[in-house]
Amino acid sequence: MRGLVRPEDSVLDLCCGDGQFSFVAAESGARITGLDVSVASLALAGRRCPEELHARTDWREGDCEQLPFETNTFDGVVCAGGLSYGEWMPVLDELSRVLRPGGWFVAVDSYNHNPVYRLNRWWHQVRGRRTVSVNRRIPSRRWLALARGRFSRVEVDYFGVFTFCAPLLRCLAGPARMARWLDSWDTCACTPREWAFKIVVNARL
Repeated sequence: MRGLVRPEDSVLDLCCGDGQFSFVAAESGARITGLDVSVASLALAGRRCPEELHARTDWREGDCEQLPFETNTFDGVVCAGGLSYGEWMPVLDELSRVLRPGGWFVAVDSYNHNPVYRLNRWWHQVRGRRTVSVNRRIPSRRWLALARGRFSRVEVDYFGVFTFCAPLLRCLAGPARMARWLDSWDTCACTPREWAFKIVVNARL
């Protein structure tokens, strides 16, 4: 995010939680609005916010499907792990509405294509650790197609294709070598990138 956010940009942190990523953008000189449906999370974000960033941060309760902001309010929007909290179409429509012309959107989230990760998420759902709706709304190829219909440019980086091998590799080779191997496999030309565990989306209106 550093290098993308300019001083005095107005940036929305969508589904900000405890504000961890809001602080990163604020440290770059931007004015940050952290939005979340959870009042408790927003209170925690306010308590955790470094004193020197208070003047550049604002915490707002709100729904990602119905953003409480005027049209063309923000230069950029960031979202870390929150895209599955709302229905795709309303959220994408709201993002494109509140962004100014030429505005940017950066998201880091899970990706729902690899059958291994899909099976694991279903198992967590069966055990009550995930909800049906959240699993259904994890970004996928269809989400990316919808995003490309709202933004003039959408770039995607894929990470963690073989993360499911990590426990075995850690036992066989240790954590440092495991991390090197997983990183190198992500960049290998033969890696099926769309089987990634996580994606980073960089979009422009």
